[in-house]
Amino acid sequence: MTSSGRIFEHLRAEYETQWLSDIFVEPDNYPALLSYRSTLLFGAPGSGRTALCKQLLHLSNADPNGPLVVEWQPSLMGAGRGKADLYFATMNLIYDQIARALLQQIPRRPSAFLAAPDWVQETAAWFAQTHLTGNRRRFGARLEETLDSEGIDVLRRLLNDDFEPALTPESPDRMVIAELADLVQRLGWSGLWLLVDGLESWLTSEVQEQVDGLDNLLSTLELFEIPRFSIKIFSPSSLELMLMSCGGVLRDRLRVLRLAWRQEQLQQIAAKRVALATGQKAVLLSDLYTQELILERLVEQGGGTPRGWLSLLRPVVDIYLGKGNRTLSEKEWESTQRGSIPPLRMDLRQQRVYVGFRQIENVQPSAYELLSYLYQHPERKCSAKELYYRAYRKLEKIPATENDSGWQPPSSWRSWYDTTLSRLRQAIEPNHRKPVYVVTVRGKGVELRNAL
Repeated sequence: MTSSGRIFEHLRAEYETQWLSDIFVEPDNYPALLSYRSTLLFGAPGSGRTALCKQLLHLSNADPNGPLVVEWQPSLMGAGRGKADLYFATMNLIYDQIARALLQQIPRRPSAFLAAPDWVQETAAWFAQTHLTGNRRRFGARLEETLDSEGIDVLRRLLNDDFEPALTPESPDRMVIAELADLVQRLGWSGLWLLVDGLESWLTSEVQEQVDGLDNLLSTLELFEIPRFSIKIFSPSSLELMLMSCGGVLRDRLRVLRLAWRQEQLQQIAAKRVALATGQKAVLLSDLYTQELILERLVEQGGGTPRGWLSLLRPVVDIYLGKGNRTLSEKEWESTQRGSIPPLRMDLRQQRVYVGFRQIENVQPSAYELLSYLYQHPERKCSAKELYYRAYRKLEKIPATENDSGWQPPSSWRSWYDTTLSRLRQAIEPNHRKPVYVVTVRGKGVELRNAL
């Protein structure tokens, strides 16, 4: 795959760290993220939460006088653990990530470390050696591959030198964090940001386990309420209801932000990505095809998210690049539309319907029942009777005659069924007269297609 092809390959910030900052576009609430106040940012899937997280990390690496930025992806520790055990495990994980960040960053700025008083150097070694978990020798060997000789010497001192403990093992976490805060600033950073990302993995867990994990996570916030320290949590929107009911949010320990993009910003994101893929300084959507038609599709199906827009744009860019950066013909544009139907997916637990990256808001309850039944029976052609009796009325068996329990004459429900199916198509289909999702197969029934 060419380098230009890789620009549209993953559309996930965790795989695009080498060049993502070059095409970064600031959302409207970006300046609020740069403050030292702890922040809780909600965003839909594909909205760019991880890209924001990576951009903050990039800024810290580029500014030696900025904050020390620590990334952390917390994991649920499993059900059945007491609050004390959960808290202890969480703090150990946080300390481990901070120790790793110190060991990665201090050797890259050795002069600041070597100029610090001996007790500061000892404190750095104490924190690193006390809180780093795992194979220390392997961790150090991999880091040394990225350092110069002076940095390697500093790293080995941090990992191997004897030190006078700054605190006893019984010292409370508040004292440990205060000592850490002082250490970070004496080594030249302006403070510390703990970036918490990757909470999507929690969505597959039981609801109570999610609640316990989120409560435990936010219970640590009080410890970090010291000057120049902040926690920035990047959360899926689907966890908003749970997080907003947690004590740390209710007591105003976190500023709450919601990640949203204006159409102009999404256009800018798309244009920058295409320009990088083509090697050109600037590219307009009109360079690819008629801008009005491209925007119509992106707005209708992109869900207002960068990943949604870029996913829809990818097949168009593939043809554009294949033609040597020449505008698509009408035939080529129509081909991309036929060959790249955005998938339909459902969140049955939250009772949400998505077409591409856009959430469909206007699916009526009865239409939703038909759709969810089709979604749970993939590759099955369902008759009108099956959808009425089993999907809508929830009967275990389809009554065949008027003597069967639950039977109704078709004349009493057929009109309702046709209207409901029509309303479902109007809600989810790009063109309800030519359905691509809820498709009637003549003589066999209704089938759900292009669904994930």
